[in-house]
Amino acid sequence: AYHKVRHMNDFPYHIQAITMLSLLKTSQPDTTTCVHTLGGKTNFCEYEQFSSYDPYESEDLNETNYPYPLLEGLEDEGGNTEFSLAPREILTTEKFAMWGWLDLPESEMVKGRYNSGEDVQSYAGASWLPFISEIRPKEEALLNYTGYYIGNALLGGKGYSSTQEDHASMHKISLLSIYGGGVVPMMDYIKSYTEIVDPFGCRSLLTCRELRKRKIKSYFSACLTLTIDMQGAVLDDQQNRHVLNAILKPDAKEILPPEKRTKIILVDVQDRKAVPESVLKSEDAIFLQADIKNYPGGEKKMGRYGYAYKLLSTYANQAKVVITSRIHVGLPAAAMGIPVIFIEDASGWLPGGRQKVGRVEGLLDVFHRVERVNGKNWTFGDLTGDVPPNAGNHLADRYRASFWHRLKKTHFYEDTARMFGMVPFKRLGRKNIQEGIQKTFHFVLNQRDLCWQTQRSIEHVFFYHPNAEVYIHTNDIRPSDLEIFSEIDYNLIVKKMDPELKGYEDASLPFALLQNYGGTFVSKNTLIRKEIPENIEEGVIVGEDGAPTMAFFLKDSQLAKQYLESEVKSKPSWSFSVLSDVNTTKCVQEVEWTLDGLEEMLAVSLNPLAYASINTIMRDAECFKIIEEPCIFCDELHWDY
Repeated sequence: AYHKVRHMNDFPYHIQAITMLSLLKTSQPDTTTCVHTLGGKTNFCEYEQFSSYDPYESEDLNETNYPYPLLEGLEDEGGNTEFSLAPREILTTEKFAMWGWLDLPESEMVKGRYNSGEDVQSYAGASWLPFISEIRPKEEALLNYTGYYIGNALLGGKGYSSTQEDHASMHKISLLSIYGGGVVPMMDYIKSYTEIVDPFGCRSLLTCRELRKRKIKSYFSACLTLTIDMQGAVLDDQQNRHVLNAILKPDAKEILPPEKRTKIILVDVQDRKAVPESVLKSEDAIFLQADIKNYPGGEKKMGRYGYAYKLLSTYANQAKVVITSRIHVGLPAAAMGIPVIFIEDASGWLPGGRQKVGRVEGLLDVFHRVERVNGKNWTFGDLTGDVPPNAGNHLADRYRASFWHRLKKTHFYEDTARMFGMVPFKRLGRKNIQEGIQKTFHFVLNQRDLCWQTQRSIEHVFFYHPNAEVYIHTNDIRPSDLEIFSEIDYNLIVKKMDPELKGYEDASLPFALLQNYGGTFVSKNTLIRKEIPENIEEGVIVGEDGAPTMAFFLKDSQLAKQYLESEVKSKPSWSFSVLSDVNTTKCVQEVEWTLDGLEEMLAVSLNPLAYASINTIMRDAECFKIIEEPCIFCDELHWDY
C-alpha cells in the first residue's frame, strides 16, 4: 500500500513494467523469452536495455527512468498511439479512493499528537485497491464521489457527508469496518445502503447495538487492519530511533524468520507497572510511539505515511512480541502472526481515548490481555522463552474470513488480492492447537446440496474445530466450488466418492464411510453447537427419515459394521434434538418458541426440507442462535427484524 500512495495513478504502469521485465530477467540461458505490451506490435527480448529502470527512485513516473520503449507500437482502437500500459477502462472510467489527508500544516499536527493509527487504518483499505486515484478527507469520502471506496475507520462528527445523488453510487462503496457517533447522523444513507447493497460492518459491538435499536442490519466485523500484510517490507536497522531508518527495496537484505526474531517492541504502554522491569530493561526492548512527534517531514503526505509504514515494517522485520495499549498497533501485528500483549489501565483510558465508551469493545479478545485491576496479571515471565500465540487467533481468522468473503464480491478487490499474494490467507490459529477434541469430519454432498444452508453447516464445524480436517465426499463437486474455505486456509478436502461406497443407500453410507476412515459424520442439515470431545462414545443420532444426522465411529469399528448390518438400534449416551418440519419452522419464525436444553446440546438437526426452504430467520428467534451466531462468514446475513 505504501507504494500505491507514492505512485497513485502511476502505480499500474510500474506493476506492468516490473512484471514484463521480471519475465525477461528470469529467462533461462538456453531459451529466448520475449515480451510485448497488450496491443503493442514490438517484441522485446533483452533485459539489459531496461536495467537502469528503478521504480523505487522517485514518486514521479518521469524521474524513474521508466522503460518507455515498451510502449512502441501501442495503439488504441481508433489507431491512435496512446500512453497506457494498464487497462484503459480502469484508468479512464474508474476511480479508487482511500481516506486520509495530503500535506497538513504544522498546526494540524496538534503539537506532535497526530496519531499514525489513522494512516495505518487507511493503509488497510488501500491494500485492496488496484491503485489510488485520490486521497479524500474521511468525512467527505462519499460526497460528490462516484468511484470505489472502502469505509474502515472511527467516524466522528456528522459521519459521511452525502447528497441524494451520492446514493446512486453506493453499490461501489464498502462500509465494512466503522465505529463512532458519526453513524447516527447518517442513518438515512446507512438504511438505504443496507437495504440495497450489504449489511453494515461494525468495528465495535457498541455500533452494532446502536444500529439494531434502529432495526438496521449489521454485524460485528472487527477492524480491517487485521488483513494488513507486510510481505516485502524491509527497513534498514542503522538508527537507534527506528522510525528514522530508511525504507529499503524488498530484496535489499534477508529478513529473519519469526522463530529467530528476538526484539520486544513496546508501543505506548499505558500501565508500565504491569510489565516486569526485566522486560522494560531488556537489551532486546525497542520503544516506539504511534504519535508522530519531531519527525522530519511529518506534516507531508509521504512523511506521515512513511512513519506508519516504518512502524509496521519494524514489527514485521524484528518483533518477537509486541506490547502495547493501542489497537492499531496490536491488530496489524496480530495479523502478521506476532504475539501481542495488550496492557489495559485501571483509569479506563487508552492512549487514543477512553476505553469504556465502547471504541474497542469486541476487539481486545484477539490479544493476550493484562489488566491488573481485574486480576489479569502478567504471566509471560521475562519473554526470553517462547511467547504463546495470541489467545484470540481463531477469532481473528473468522474476522479475516468475513472481510475476504465480502471484498471478493468486488472483482477489482479480488483481482488485487490475488495479484499481490494477499490470498490465500495464512490462518493465524494453526498454532493454537486444541487438544482433546475431534479432528476429522465428513460430509456427503453433491452439487444440488450447495447452498448457504450447507455452507453454514460446514462453517459450524470449523467454528468449534478450526484445525480439523473436513472431508467432502462427492460425485460431482469440484474443489473450486468450495474454494472460499481453502482461500482462508481451513483444511477442507473435496474427495471423490470411493467406488466401493457408491452402492450404499443414503441411510447406510455414513456407516460404511466411517468404518473406512473413522471420525465424525455430519449431515448437511445438522449444525454443530459445541466442541465434540475426542473420546466421545461411538454411536449415531438418526432423523425422522431414519438417516444419520451425526455419527462417530473409529476406523474399522465393529460397532459401525453392526450398524451397517442393521444389528444395532441402541442410542449413544450423548444426544441432541432432531426437529420436525413444524418445529423447524417455529424455530425460524416464532420469537416465543424455545428449545429446552439448547445450551447443553452438541448439535441441533433441522428438518431437511424445512431447513432448505428457509429464506429469512427472525433476528430474535431460537434458530438465529442456532444457525447464524456461530458463523465464519458473518457478513452474509440470513436474518431480519
